Amino acid sequence: MNDNNFNNYQPPQQQFPNPPGSTPGKTMAIIALVAGILAWTCCIPFLDVVFGVAGIVLAVMAKNKGYGEGLQLAALLVSIIGTVAAVGYTIYWMVVGTALFAMPWTYM
Repeated sequence: MNDNNFNNYQPPQQQFPNPPGSTPGKTMAIIALVAGILAWTCCIPFLDVVFGVAGIVLAVMAKNKGYGEGLQLAALLVSIIGTVAAVGYTIYWMVVGTALFAMPWTYM
């Protein structure tokens, strides 16, 4: 008998699934949802746009990591709508700010 086959023997490797709560992309989807909500509620022009864009990017990254459940879709939708609202809010305050600074202020 040839002893070389016994020397090269390796026991089979047991494959473990991902531990509970470590679904790839789930954390990104949660952060994207928070960023989308901040885009809706943040009252600082330009910063709310940053939150909205960050939410969209993170939601797409979560989808690419394989997390395509409802949380990711909700985060994407809230981020898109929040970004559109934030851009409108920012433009509004740019127009109002320009109009306020252009007004002739007279003091009596």
